[in-house]
Amino acid sequence: TSVPTGTTQDLFRCAYGAGTYVIVGAGGFELYSTNGTTWTGQIVAGGGGVTANDIVFANGKFVWVSDAGATIRTSSDGITWTAQTNPLNTALNSVTFANGRFVALIRGNTLYLTSSDGIAWTIAQHGCANTLNDLVPFAGTILAVGNSGSILAAPPVPVIASQPSTQNFA
Repeated sequence: TSVPTGTTQDLFRCAYGAGTYVIVGAGGFELYSTNGTTWTGQIVAGGGGVTANDIVFANGKFVWVSDAGATIRTSSDGITWTAQTNPLNTALNSVTFANGRFVALIRGNTLYLTSSDGIAWTIAQHGCANTLNDLVPFAGTILAVGNSGSILAAPPVPVIASQPSTQNFA
């Protein structure tokens, strides 16, 4: 069943937490709803022109990552957002939460970011020669997928080490 949202914006990712559904998309646009039927849209403050690539809810907060402006934003309610510092100031593809840590992938790079609170981020290196595009918690590890058929599994975060495409992290 189609649900009217009142927008024609491109929408990319969604998350649920704190009693709120949040959908993020192009141009810093987001939709939020407490019932999944009635939606309110807004341009996130300071997020205009920034495409949100991914969002996750964990540890009591939403965290979204973007490409333009290398933005990381956090929110406890999915409505009011705070900009956080991306220490690499580069585009981010994906974000997830596993084993008490947020993990965000850098676009076109062998580096990634990790954070226990979504606010202070640390640079780490996975070492895969291919760009990793998405990651998800999986059976006590993190499963990451990327270019040229890369599928990587990491032991409990934050240890992510170098391995060739389609093999496990060490």
